[in-house]
Amino acid sequence: MVKKNRASASDMRGLSRLTIDAIAGVVNLVEAMHYNIASVPGILGKSKSGRTTGITGLVYRSISGTVGLVGHGLDRLLAKLDPLLGARSSWPGRHWPH
Repeated sequence: MVKKNRASASDMRGLSRLTIDAIAGVVNLVEAMHYNIASVPGILGKSKSGRTTGITGLVYRSISGTVGLVGHGLDRLLAKLDPLLGARSSWPGRHWPH
């Protein structure tokens, strides 16, 4: 018989935080690439570092804000599910021996 592993609320919260951080990182990376491609290099060809401005910057800030709000909402929702899902995880290897 196969034993089913049950995820705890802390496992789900950790997974959602990793996912939101990854999405935010990709948004920041794409914005940096957009900024470098759109900007004209200096005299020596060095790339500038910065953030996009104007409508483009507004779009990236809106996306980042939305990702942050979704992440915060997921975290609060999963925190409320903690009593239902249980605090302990049954995944093998979840806790390192001390």
